[in-house]
Amino acid sequence: MAEVTFLPRNKTIKVKPGTSLLDTSKRARVVIPARCGGNAACLMCKVKVDDSTTLLPLTQSEKTKLSQEQVSDNIRLACQAKVFNKKVIVTIPESPLNKAIQAQFHKDNKDDF
Repeated sequence: MAEVTFLPRNKTIKVKPGTSLLDTSKRARVVIPARCGGNAACLMCKVKVDDSTTLLPLTQSEKTKLSQEQVSDNIRLACQAKVFNKKVIVTIPESPLNKAIQAQFHKDNKDDF
């Protein structure tokens, strides 16, 4: 069994090697946005892994759809990336909408002081 931890939720779950990060997240009840049903079409399920050796090698879909810079930064498509090693740490990026809301919230509160 492999252990996958999702940040920032700090939720950990054990799964069999070969399980996709998207399927793992569903089992852990952690939301990773995806619209294409895991077919690497929407590219919404990008996640960052701390160590790319904890996953099986890039799929052809990932090689085609991710930039070299993203690959170098350990960005993977959760629908394609499969658990390989014993411990995997996955960071789910904050959605652009949430970032915009937080930025506006902080700006509005800053004006109050």
